[in-house]
Amino acid sequence: MSHGGARSGDSGRLELALKEGVKAAGVAKGALRNYRQLSDQLKKEENALAFKTFKEKRRLEARRKDIMEANVSEYSNYLVSLNTMQEEGANSNLEPDQD
Repeated sequence: MSHGGARSGDSGRLELALKEGVKAAGVAKGALRNYRQLSDQLKKEENALAFKTFKEKRRLEARRKDIMEANVSEYSNYLVSLNTMQEEGANSNLEPDQD
């Protein structure tokens, strides 16, 4: 076997490895682009949820103040209702799904 034949075989393997490397780099870039899009979307959803939670807390605080000013017994009813809702929420999280 001559050295020229060995070199052309090495060259072919190098070209194949180069093509595979370029293809792998393209796949990695696509995966990174997809990850960044999903990450940006998640950040937007988290910010929207945080803002919604902030607004809801502010609304509940205003409602609590209104009730406290209106009537003490009404406020106690509010606290009982709030406690009941929290317990129901906690219980629903503990129950296994019934599929």
